[in-house]
Amino acid sequence: MKILLINPPLLIDESRYLPRRPSYPFEHLGLGYLASFLRMHGHEVTVKDAYLDGLDADQFFPLISSVPADLIGFSATHGFMTSAVSLVQRLRKSGFDGHITFGGYLPTFLPEDLLRDFPEIDSIVRGEGEFTLLELVEKLDKPSSWDTIGNLTYRDRDGNIKSNPPRPLIEDLDALPFPARDTLPQLMTMQDYGSICSSRGCYGKCTFCSIHSFYGKSPGSHWRGRSAKSVVDEMEKLAAEWKIEKFAFPDDNFLGTGRKGNARAMDVAKEILRRGITARYSILCRASDVDNALFAFLKASGMGTVFVGFESGVDRALQTFGKMSDSTTNREAAKKLKGLGIKCYPGFIMFDPYTTLDEVEENLEFASLLEADGDLIEIDDLFNSLQIFVGTPIHDRLSREGRLFPTPTSLLPYDVLPTYHVADERVERLREQARDFRKIIPRVHYINYERLARELPEEDFTELQKQFRSLTHLISIHEEKFLSEGVRHFKTQTLGAAEKSVITLKENLASELEPAIKSYDDKVEEFLSRDEKLDRYIIRG
Repeated sequence: MKILLINPPLLIDESRYLPRRPSYPFEHLGLGYLASFLRMHGHEVTVKDAYLDGLDADQFFPLISSVPADLIGFSATHGFMTSAVSLVQRLRKSGFDGHITFGGYLPTFLPEDLLRDFPEIDSIVRGEGEFTLLELVEKLDKPSSWDTIGNLTYRDRDGNIKSNPPRPLIEDLDALPFPARDTLPQLMTMQDYGSICSSRGCYGKCTFCSIHSFYGKSPGSHWRGRSAKSVVDEMEKLAAEWKIEKFAFPDDNFLGTGRKGNARAMDVAKEILRRGITARYSILCRASDVDNALFAFLKASGMGTVFVGFESGVDRALQTFGKMSDSTTNREAAKKLKGLGIKCYPGFIMFDPYTTLDEVEENLEFASLLEADGDLIEIDDLFNSLQIFVGTPIHDRLSREGRLFPTPTSLLPYDVLPTYHVADERVERLREQARDFRKIIPRVHYINYERLARELPEEDFTELQKQFRSLTHLISIHEEKFLSEGVRHFKTQTLGAAEKSVITLKENLASELEPAIKSYDDKVEEFLSRDEKLDRYIIRG
């Protein structure tokens, strides 16, 4: 069979349906695994990634409509659904009469809804897709046998929507072939690292996270790790074929469950050292996973950075989030990472539906603790609000409480996360002004510095990066000042008077930042004007 697998555009401009240009480009390893698995079984697969290409639907449609296909599979979740559906409808209007299926997190949670709302879609592959998609492909011309395909939701010949029982999760990940790397050549012009999925799932039960719910719909262990040999074999393959010396492990949780997970991580590190690989790599984990001995060994094997899901320094918030951890654990994890000299990117959430003014102050103190003692830990978004995804426990809780409402949008409802108000009206007003503060300050040019380092002379690159770090630090100071003084206003004044004071504070702080941001953006434009090809590494503010 001829199969076309698609990652559609990610939309950010609702009025024109423009794609989001990838500031953090990545390989779609999910499609890569599906492609390699189908090819292993003799099928012909084409992969097209509009997000990576930075194309809108009009630009992308000719690239997919000309590909012969018996089946087209779309990977789609929040932000991608409007463009995916528009492409499907255009395909049907252009005469495509083959099978169209959707997969991914959102389709897994809302399979019947998608088939009900969009008759152009024939089926939904729920959960892990390799075996379900393979069965569907091989039974494509026998619809009467689709009722035996686990994890498949489909429309039968009479138009009835049917959902087959779940199939067990794939226990032996080593049995899967390495993912296809169709888009890697393009990606390596935008960055200098390769991605490897060394495990699937997470043992955590965070209430805001889709991972536990996604894997929980199928029987089996929610976290499964590949063997150290398999992981390092893939590292060596990418290093040999693409000269890659940096790797990212985008696993939901690299360390996995308890002693078993730690032992596997240690084995990966040992295997890297045994083979004499000098690569650098990054991982994701939970704060409770940070262990001095293990992380020292991981660092010795090349681990340079780690993303840690701290989320908050407020115990009430951590309980609401289902973190199975507390603020003391978070503080100890941060101390260990700093002691080891490991660069950490922290997950951080300032606002949730139950945040109080006292908790904003408490979380500000925690943020200051994280960022103290240099630049080993830097919070990317101090104003971050908890996002509510379909299929998560926090979504179910807020739905029961009647706290969720839709956001007005021209996109499909599937693309827009529901909104909530913080219960404390003072905190909600502060949160609204924080969001507006981001809108009124001049937008900072984003540069892919990792990749740009290859293109600029070291002296020029160092100067530009130094100015960027100085600017982001200045912005962070102003954001902290906005929150701390904003809390004081709402604690000491009436609601209306406090809001007026915070608006004035916001405008003054934004004005203070304007010259520094303009100076930096001008410097960026000056550097990029020297060579047109450098423009691909920038997203203008």
